[in-house]
Amino acid sequence: MRAIPLSSPMPATVQNCTPTVAVDPTIPEPAYFFADGVRFACQRCGQCCTGGAGVVRVSPQELARIALFLTMPEGTLAARSCRLVDGELALKEKANGDCIFHDGGCSIYPVRPAQCRTFPFWLKNLRNEQAWQDTASGCPGIGQGEVHDLERVLDQIGQSPV
Repeated sequence: MRAIPLSSPMPATVQNCTPTVAVDPTIPEPAYFFADGVRFACQRCGQCCTGGAGVVRVSPQELARIALFLTMPEGTLAARSCRLVDGELALKEKANGDCIFHDGGCSIYPVRPAQCRTFPFWLKNLRNEQAWQDTASGCPGIGQGEVHDLERVLDQIGQSPV
């Protein structure tokens, strides 16, 4: 069997191949600590929006929704409120590290970016129970409100750009 250099186009027989994965019935499904769900209700406290510096990435579609919500041209919004981080748009921060849209609360809450909408359901926060507890120590909404079942939590993880 000859190796195919990465720069070469894949042969048609490989391009049209659908890989199959054999499922071993002796290997159990992953056990998630949140299999029975977790409680969360955003308290709109702003702790995830304020304090230390961070990067909130914004897609072009999100930028368009925010601009429409603020009745501002996208270019003006981008110039005033965004910066480039690794070639991607991200929200600017105030000098104290707060999100540029946090002013006693989120001024764009109905159209906030996916990264904000999916918090605290980020993969890094749900890797294990200790990571979740660490996140809970700074988020008063964890443990409150309705139960988010396994399917909903996994959906939120899948929607999160982080």
